[in-house]
Amino acid sequence: MLKKIIFYPILLVNLIVSVGFLLSGFSYKLPPAEYPILSLANFMFPAFAVGVFFFLFFWLFVKWKYSFLSFITLILGYIPMHKYAPFSQKEDKAESTLSLITYNVHSFHSPGEFSDSSTVDLIIDYLADSKADIVCLQEAHPKGETLKKLQKHYKYIETFTENGSSPIACLSKTPIERVEKIEYESHGNRSACFYIRFKGQLLRIINNHFETVGLEHEDKEEFKSIVEGAIENDEYKQEGVKRIAKSISKSMVKRQSEAESVAKFIGDNARNTLALGDFNDTPLSYTHYLIDQKLTDCYAERGRFTGFSYEQNGMHVRIDHAFCSKDFEVVDCYIDDKATFSDHYPLKLFLKRSNK
Repeated sequence: MLKKIIFYPILLVNLIVSVGFLLSGFSYKLPPAEYPILSLANFMFPAFAVGVFFFLFFWLFVKWKYSFLSFITLILGYIPMHKYAPFSQKEDKAESTLSLITYNVHSFHSPGEFSDSSTVDLIIDYLADSKADIVCLQEAHPKGETLKKLQKHYKYIETFTENGSSPIACLSKTPIERVEKIEYESHGNRSACFYIRFKGQLLRIINNHFETVGLEHEDKEEFKSIVEGAIENDEYKQEGVKRIAKSISKSMVKRQSEAESVAKFIGDNARNTLALGDFNDTPLSYTHYLIDQKLTDCYAERGRFTGFSYEQNGMHVRIDHAFCSKDFEVVDCYIDDKATFSDHYPLKLFLKRSNK
């Protein structure tokens, strides 16, 4: 009787955590325009995942038969778990025939720095050493000396910007035949398709910089303080969380329309197509889901664990993504967290042709 009094409340909490894990995990199917609050649930997925694993091991050591609840939860939640933190074995990169990098270079500024001329050279050296065939940059408008230095390694460079929007650029070792704008309404963000001739095929490389999370510097600092527990006033903390959540929700609605336009541009049964860039949204977001319906998520195919591409202001998220059409096979895909030259880490991608 005493054991039931002790175990049943714990089991109830376990059930609540399991339900939260599944609801937050599959919240990526909820359009933010229709479910602005519920679509935020994906940000709670990591916390619920930790809880599920905690109860799994807790019951294995305390009363093993109750661990089945967590086992079943993990089985039912395999898809979101795999999207968020996949476990895969990489293949030999020597087998790849196409290598790419997508990298938000923060206007060639170091994290926390307004301007740092040495960062430009560090990024250029990094890209040169990578020997990637194609590089997609966000927040980048290489010109002057920067352009000259890049052209020593990449003969073909095209930049797309419009009406003061955040520029995106594509660097290639083979000819960029043309650039096509992807239409959607945005004040500062853009997507464009760079048509690149590579080994006899015309590739569609869609470079994206979707709507930012909409947080000012003060908001990011406040978020960091909340995460680190530096704010003790509960009322002030709640107001801060509500304000930040509202701002993030608004930006998610904007990204939905942007991703819808890109998904429409990709079309059905796409070939020779890749979509890369700074999506400013997680692997469990509706933004990611829209593109995932058209192309293959390269990180889910060959990535390993969480692979956070942004770790500033207390935020640890993977918001930089790469997708490819079915006629490619992913050899390797990973976030290079050793490249600390920007506020983002670059995502590196290796592909080979598929028989599909």
